[in-house]
Order: sequence, then structure tokens, then C-alpha cells
Amino acid sequence: MNNGYSGRQLYRLFKQQGFVEVSVEMCSGPFTDYAFARQIFVMDSGEREALAAGVVTNQDIDRLHTGWEQANAEGAFFASASMILVSGRKL
Repeated sequence: MNNGYSGRQLYRLFKQQGFVEVSVEMCSGPFTDYAFARQIFVMDSGEREALAAGVVTNQDIDRLHTGWEQANAEGAFFASASMILVSGRKL
């Protein structure tokens, strides 16, 4: 199961497990291609889960696709991701 909040907990978890020299690095990346962003963000499964949970409708998804596809066709699609890399040494 994906957990978008797990990175926020890593520093604490490393410290609690006795790691030393714990370091945190923030990484971010832009995405300007809609098809690539769909793959990277696993949008198909996310949309299926949102539909199954009833938090969005098919019409909502269609509107999103239309807007994103139009932005992509105009060369204006943009998305970004932030990632957290935590490392440490176990004594």
C-alpha cells in the first residue's frame, strides 16, 4: 500500500531505531509530459481507488483528463513531486 506520508516519519523512525549520522535530503522534480506523469504517479490505479471509494465520479475524472490533455496539447502541462531520502548508520 502506498503511503504519501511515510517520508515525513522516516527521520523519527530512524532515530527511534538507534541509527546515528541520520541525514535527510529533499528532492523534487517537475513533470511536463502528461503521459509520463500518469505513469510516474500511478494515476490509473489512484483513479480506480477514488472511484471505488466514492470520492470522485466518472464525470470528475473525465473533467480532469480533459483539462490535463488540453494543457499537454498546449505544452502547458505541469506537475511536480517531492521526495525525501533519509539515510543513517546502525551501531
